[in-house]
Amino acid sequence: MQYSMIFASIFSVTLAQKIAIGAPARGAQVEAGSEVIVQVQRPITLTGSAEIGIAVAIGSNNANPNEQLGNVLYKGIFKPELHERNLPAYQNVTVTVPAQGIKGYARINVAHAGLIGAGNSPFLETVTWPITIV
Repeated sequence: MQYSMIFASIFSVTLAQKIAIGAPARGAQVEAGSEVIVQVQRPITLTGSAEIGIAVAIGSNNANPNEQLGNVLYKGIFKPELHERNLPAYQNVTVTVPAQGIKGYARINVAHAGLIGAGNSPFLETVTWPITIV
């Protein structure tokens, strides 16, 4: 019983740290060679955490983003901030969609790394967002 409570506690803390992609719109058409703002959101939590960073990539719709992110367009600091009352904290990252390569259905893939809790437990997650490159 005690172990299941500990697992549930760790699981809920990890879920509270999860990111989401707020922009571009799900399934948006983006033009090859154009700049796109990718909004990476993370709710503010009471649990202690420290950000390590993110990588934003565009990958094929057929590739598994947990194994291959695709063409990395940004890698670096992740420092989400509150901007509007109706949105979670976020950071906008402006990236340029490659002019050559993937056309049609694709994904924005974001890898997020951080540390959670007093023991600084490491975690890594990957989220994907469908787009169409025209």
